[in-house]
Amino acid sequence: MWLADSTLMSLVGQGAFELYGQPKWTFGKNTCNTYEVFAEVLHLPEGQDLRGYDYIGQIAANKNMVRMFSDWFLEESLAMMRRLIDKAGCDLITAVNTWPYSINQSDFVNKVEQALKRHNLEPRNLEYEISGVDQIDATGLENLRALKEQGVTLLLDNFGIGDNNLFALTKLPFDGIKLARCFAEGVPQDEKLVRILVSVAHLADTLGITVCAKGIENGDQFEYFSDLGYFKGQGYMIGAPMPEDKLCEFIAQFAKKD
Repeated sequence: MWLADSTLMSLVGQGAFELYGQPKWTFGKNTCNTYEVFAEVLHLPEGQDLRGYDYIGQIAANKNMVRMFSDWFLEESLAMMRRLIDKAGCDLITAVNTWPYSINQSDFVNKVEQALKRHNLEPRNLEYEISGVDQIDATGLENLRALKEQGVTLLLDNFGIGDNNLFALTKLPFDGIKLARCFAEGVPQDEKLVRILVSVAHLADTLGITVCAKGIENGDQFEYFSDLGYFKGQGYMIGAPMPEDKLCEFIAQFAKKD
């Protein structure tokens, strides 16, 4: 369904998007204290529900909407995590994405700091999944380094495709990499792919960073990445993006409680 930019901006301002969370499984420990947030559903005033993902590209093309949506998304993601922590009684990490344009703004770090304070959260509770590193300017790189120093986790997202490559790892002190979804598709049948994934594990070990596999859709893939020693995994076999109440149930069942 087509929406004019003015209409979409108004909906963003009204908080018409609903956030879902998708679990990120910790291999070895068989626990789930981390989840990624998505703007999954767009609720129209007349009652119709639309797929939120279908409008992310339109938002990305408008810098004013990017700033408005990024501010709203961070605020609501942290608000949701605060509620989940209070309900589940355990520490959690929420993984969020944002655009390079937002990262490059001079007030980016201050906005993150203030949002964490408003919701009584620590930097360690926040994980940024970063892609499009080539579009991050000098200010953006300094912003991310500042957050990293405070304890925010930085992951290079969609590793292995586009500009999310080996060279990108030299630009920022990433804590880990998150493989592009396509790397899970041929596991464990594709022997060449399997050798590549083994080399990625060795690379991560050499650099002292973690690896997260996404696109895990069956037990064979889950078992393979677990046996390979990857840190975390994500995919529909583990759990699809789910609304807050269902995510709370999942966390209550699988999160590690201190």
